Amino acid sequence: GKVNASLALAIVERVLLRHGAELQVRNRAGGGLAFQISLPAA
Repeated sequence: GKVNASLALAIVERVLLRHGAELQVRNRAGGGLAFQISLPAA
């Protein structure tokens, strides 16, 4: 079946936030999505 991308993204974001990370999603100029994950310095 087809995976619901927005649901999967919400789950990933929740996990990242739990670890203190930050997820940024941007639209790329050429189409598609660009993901940037910022992890806190240990």
